[in-house]
Amino acid sequence: MVAGLLSCIAVADETLVLEVPTSQEYASSQADRGAPERTRRQQSLPSRHAVARASTRTAQNVVGRLGVTSAAAPLYAAANTRSRMIARVEAGTYLAICGSSSGWYGALMTDRSVGWIPAHTVKMLEYEIVGMGGAPRKATPNLDNPLLSGGQRTILQTAYSFLGVPYRWGGTSPSGMDCSAFVQRCFRTVGIELPRTAREQYTRGMPVPVAQLQACDRLYFQNKSGRITHTGIYIGDGYFIHSSSSRKGVAVSRLDETLYTTMYAGARR
Repeated sequence: MVAGLLSCIAVADETLVLEVPTSQEYASSQADRGAPERTRRQQSLPSRHAVARASTRTAQNVVGRLGVTSAAAPLYAAANTRSRMIARVEAGTYLAICGSSSGWYGALMTDRSVGWIPAHTVKMLEYEIVGMGGAPRKATPNLDNPLLSGGQRTILQTAYSFLGVPYRWGGTSPSGMDCSAFVQRCFRTVGIELPRTAREQYTRGMPVPVAQLQACDRLYFQNKSGRITHTGIYIGDGYFIHSSSSRKGVAVSRLDETLYTTMYAGARR
């Protein structure tokens, strides 16, 4: 396994059971591994502890398939070599494959983000990966999803390519950007020009009820006085991607987290 990816704890009845580390554990593993674009291999997979519920899992808690790298390969923030490289894995590294996009596989990371690896470097194995303690939540949709338009796919790919870029108030470049600049840059790739601030952006587009949210809808949040102060892009499955001062950069969050349900002002399409 790779530091930063889901850690394996058991195999039973052709099902690989994973335990998802906490965000604190993920941060610790990132700090321990040294250079930011390197990862270290952990203990050999699988560790064969008996887990009775492995044989009683349901289809709802399947994360994806188990894959193993056939050669050393890079992991990128998006499914293209122009995006930021977030890790390099060795041959024989086991990955939790949760998506695919035109010659790329998406490997699930412990913070529920996805790192993209060239598909030809991964051999898929006959194991399904499930999360313990209930159904896992996907951080990103499959970019091959036929329900996504070309424009939606471009916006999401651009958004994922900025994962980890530092938050900087007033910043507008890949060296650091704030929330509204992040949204502005993502939509500019498909020819949609949005105003500079979140408050101004909120006035553009059609309001969308929470129950009807779709990938690439813009989300807006307000402070206690009702002023629009934050924005992000809806991914799907209750997740959105944003440049967050509290997360110190571009990251994926749950819309149903207490902070965001309290601040939520509405969505625009």
